[in-house]
Amino acid sequence: MPQRSGRRGQVLAGRSKSIGDGLTTAKQQRATAARSGAASTRPNGQRATQLISRTFEQRIEEQSKLPNRRKALVLIGQALGERIPKQCLTIRVDGQIGRKINGRGTTSIELEARLAAQPRAHEIRVLINSPGGGLLEAERMFAALRRHGAYIITVADGLCASAAVTVLLAGDWREAAPGAQILIHKAAMSASSDLPTARAGGRWTSDKHRKIATLLEAVDRRELERFAKRTGMPIAMLEKEMRNSDDAAMPLRRAFMLNIVHAMTGEAVWKGGRPYVWPRTGWPSARTTAGAAIQ
Repeated sequence: MPQRSGRRGQVLAGRSKSIGDGLTTAKQQRATAARSGAASTRPNGQRATQLISRTFEQRIEEQSKLPNRRKALVLIGQALGERIPKQCLTIRVDGQIGRKINGRGTTSIELEARLAAQPRAHEIRVLINSPGGGLLEAERMFAALRRHGAYIITVADGLCASAAVTVLLAGDWREAAPGAQILIHKAAMSASSDLPTARAGGRWTSDKHRKIATLLEAVDRRELERFAKRTGMPIAMLEKEMRNSDDAAMPLRRAFMLNIVHAMTGEAVWKGGRPYVWPRTGWPSARTTAGAAIQ
């Protein structure tokens, strides 16, 4: 009897060892798959990280198919370096808006992703050095900044032209760095435009020209209303500025008078964690030497 029990025990022990080895092997396979990022349980994360390297149209198409857009944006933001929670976030809008040229440029998905990855940031500083680009992309950036909930500080940190000014207007507080150039003008069709009919093929008939002219007029009205709401200035004055710009940067004194910017960088007095200039005793202010660079 003892011998039979011993044999049975050995058989059972062997079976247990085989089952244990099988479980260990399965665990190792799952761990290896997870480390390599090939786990079938995380398709959303894999597809999200691929968005960064795709063209504008491909990214939008891929993004629309993701089951959880916010989660996808958070994953992209983390891939862009926003892994550690921050209270104060700095974002650079550099180069063409809406596409990258020679590795330089900023898309709305990148900006939205960084904002989504930092939901608890209470202050966001956006440094802008851009000749403009896609207006629809700039509008998406504007909307993303306004709905985040943080206090937004935007800075014209060099050239801030065309669609880039739309991003500048998202700021609760807007500054111009010494030597900055600010240019506003009416919308136009170009190779970099992301407006619906910008890449329309076929023959350019009079009907097509009228259709595009109607579209551009609607875009201009929308931008003028945005400018008026954000600056508090009359639409007629802003429209005159757009019409007379002739693609030349306005003097910074003019940008100050139109409330496009509130102050030069470094000029603001901070109280209660918020910048302000009060009372305004002229431009530049005697409080700092920052105004010395005003054109």
